[in-house]
Amino acid sequence: MRSALLHRVAQIVVATIGIWLMVAPHVLGYEGTAAADNHRVVGPIVFALAVVSQSYVTRMLHWLEVPLGAWLAVAPLVLVPPARGAANAIASGVVVLALGLLPTPRGPGLGGGWRAVLRPS
Repeated sequence: MRSALLHRVAQIVVATIGIWLMVAPHVLGYEGTAAADNHRVVGPIVFALAVVSQSYVTRMLHWLEVPLGAWLAVAPLVLVPPARGAANAIASGVVVLALGLLPTPRGPGLGGGWRAVLRPS
C-alpha cells in the first residue's frame, strides 16, 4: 500500500516537472534557444507519461521516464544552453530519472487471468 502511495506522489512530482519544463524557458529567460525548444517538446511527454502511469493498468509506462530524464541531464552538453537553462535541465533530468527508477508497485490480484478460466474444475 505504501509503495502505491509513493508511486502516486512520485508521478505527481514528475508531472509538475513536466509542466515546469514547458514554462521554464519563459520564466528563466532562455527563450529562442535549442534548449527552450527541447524543454517544450520533452515537458509535455514527461507530463503525459506521469499522468498516464498513475493508472493501475498503465503504471509500467513510468519506466519511459528513465530515458527522458537521462536525456534532460545530458542535453546541455549537446544543446549548450545558457547557464540557467543548463542547471534547470540537469536538475529536472536527475529528479525525473531518479523517480522513474523507483520500483513499480504490485497491484491487487485480478482473479488469476486465463489460468483461472481454463483450469479444469
